[in-house]
Amino acid sequence: MSRSRKGTLQDDGHLPARGRNAVFCNVEQLEIVEKIAKAGDPILPEWSQRSPDCLDLWPKTKSSPSGLVLEFARDSWGWLHLLSLDAPLVAVLWQLLFARALRAHLPPVVTLVTALVIWLIYVADRILDSYKSEEAADRALRHRFYRAHRLAFLPAFLAVFLITGWLSYNDLGFRTWCDGLSLAAIVGGYFAVVHLLGGGAQKWFPKEIAVAVLFGTGTFMPVSVRVQQLHVRFLVPFLLFLLVLWMNTLFIEYSEWVTLRRREADRPHKSTILMGQHLTGFGVCVGILALCAVASHWFPRARSILVAEMLSALALAVLGWKWRRISSYAVRVVADLVLLTPLVLLVLFRK
Repeated sequence: MSRSRKGTLQDDGHLPARGRNAVFCNVEQLEIVEKIAKAGDPILPEWSQRSPDCLDLWPKTKSSPSGLVLEFARDSWGWLHLLSLDAPLVAVLWQLLFARALRAHLPPVVTLVTALVIWLIYVADRILDSYKSEEAADRALRHRFYRAHRLAFLPAFLAVFLITGWLSYNDLGFRTWCDGLSLAAIVGGYFAVVHLLGGGAQKWFPKEIAVAVLFGTGTFMPVSVRVQQLHVRFLVPFLLFLLVLWMNTLFIEYSEWVTLRRREADRPHKSTILMGQHLTGFGVCVGILALCAVASHWFPRARSILVAEMLSALALAVLGWKWRRISSYAVRVVADLVLLTPLVLLVLFRK
């Protein structure tokens, strides 16, 4: 006995021709949707392959000379990020810009030690993050990379630690050594709060602000101790520098919480969520403040620093406006790339 309603069973238990076509069409559409969802997933199952490019998170470039250069730069920065070399590079560039603006003599060994210390801190932080359970850990590529290769980092970490200690003891001044020990104690407290107390600390501890302050202080401190008279006005460029760093850290945390952790696991601090939702306005305000400081006559020696801060803040504001259109991995990389603005000032205004 058959039914007249379309798409229902006939006597033989099969769908009519139109119903079968509809089902096959729906299956094909479902397969297409699944392929699109898989292609858009920021962390594919093959994440542990050798090259970050296997994730296909960036648009393919044409095989032209400019496209090859762009592809090389993209892959190179991706490896710098995975090997935790991006943060030391950012610190070195800003430190050199501070030293030039303040006309401070900065021995190369000081900059080298700064880069090594920052690399040690970032590697240690990511190795500790890699021991989180799969449920607690987010799906950021750097965390998965360290979870798979943390044992390979241990020999390099130990070697760099010994070299850094030897250089610090023999070549740094006593004041720099003491300030470094004080800062190391504060970093140890940060590690204790973040990694011993777990995700619950985020409810009351603004981790992103702490990272920005520690990073900025560690970058600027070796320069400040070599300036005989540091005017109080220079606090303005330094505070704007901390704001730019905070924008970077809070934006990375907020974007990964939204896209990778689906607003569920490891909820960030309230300040991170609030400012992450208004990053564009925040960046524009910081950029305007830096521009006003450049236009004033109060900071003649710090104009190059203020210009770099303005460019980074405005770039982060643009990224905060467009970040949902690119992958989470690309967001993480670009958020660090916009902090390389001191390189432009160092090259253009060489003495």
